[in-house]
Amino acid sequence: MPIFRGGVQADNFVLVTDFKITTIRFWGGYGINAPPYEDQFIISFFENSPTNRPQAMPLVRFRQVNGKRAPTLFRTGPGGSVFQYDLFLPLPVPLRAGTTYYVSVDHTLGSWAWSGAGPGSFWYRENDGSSWISSSPGRPQNLSFELFEDPVSERSRQGLAGDAGASRAMPQETQTPQASPVAGQ
Repeated sequence: MPIFRGGVQADNFVLVTDFKITTIRFWGGYGINAPPYEDQFIISFFENSPTNRPQAMPLVRFRQVNGKRAPTLFRTGPGGSVFQYDLFLPLPVPLRAGTTYYVSVDHTLGSWAWSGAGPGSFWYRENDGSSWISSSPGRPQNLSFELFEDPVSERSRQGLAGDAGASRAMPQETQTPQASPVAGQ
């Protein structure tokens, strides 16, 4: 499972039905480095631009999103582990069906990298002020993620809002998330 490092990456998706995103699941790792005690992520959603790439500024951005990190059986190479992350957004993100959007997962600590997920392409840039560049044909790969409409109670969500890190456990009141109906990209 390839891992991509450096700058900020974003991958596109189209929903089949209108959806309120409350949870994002994705995979990534630290290569041969040990993971930090807590992860800190910035999750951003972008609309499509007229040039079919992410807009320069996000539609919505969440800093220090909470969730949990779990080991997987995937490896990045000798000694490198891939982790699954389930992050709970502080507010639902309502998105429309049939519209191209992009999601960006940015780790703010250490040498974390987002895992690839099969043929396709993603976008990357050095920082918020720079232009988006397509990964293909140099690194033709989709990035790994799933979006959920999670029936987390409001009380549980408020309990998550103040804590940072992706190593926190899911609240007891959390029910099984509903997977998003995402069209193939």
